[in-house]
Amino acid sequence: LAALYIAQDRGLFAQQGLHVTIEKIASSQAIIADQLKGQVDISAGSYLAYISAQAAGARFRILAEASILGPGSRVLVTTADSPITTVADLAGKKIGVNGTNSIGTLLISELLAEHGISLRKVDFITDPDGFPAMPRQLADGAWGAAFLAEPYITVAGEEYGEQVLADLDQGATSNFPIDGYVATQAWAQK
Repeated sequence: LAALYIAQDRGLFAQQGLHVTIEKIASSQAIIADQLKGQVDISAGSYLAYISAQAAGARFRILAEASILGPGSRVLVTTADSPITTVADLAGKKIGVNGTNSIGTLLISELLAEHGISLRKVDFITDPDGFPAMPRQLADGAWGAAFLAEPYITVAGEEYGEQVLADLDQGATSNFPIDGYVATQAWAQK
């Protein structure tokens, strides 16, 4: 979402008469309820959460693409001294994710399937504080591996010495659509 911050820093929203406040969220699921209550106008989040909400009756509109999966943008990380050195080593382990039924669980599920590992052999554990807290949780031993996105991949490496186990931009998920700017249909119509 670098472009969003660049636009804000360069005053591009203000030049168009828009007052934009950017707030960080733990996950797309964390913001959907607030968005449905009208407390948030537009969110930038994983399509998967919005597709699930739409299937449950909510009505959203994708305004624009935010990102597609690219090399190094979504990865699984482990601690530097982890015994987990291959994807196969994830069997029987806990994997920290920022939300259940999220883009992370989808991407990891595909990675595991491509390596012949049943989903029943891993436990996805959700961190309610999302990406910002996850590098520390991994360092503290909460999980065997964690799903991270940038800039948290860099934070994990620089602050905790954590390393990339697997880049999720591979196989069937290469260049996969990840995030979009989304509003409720009611807000978009207004």
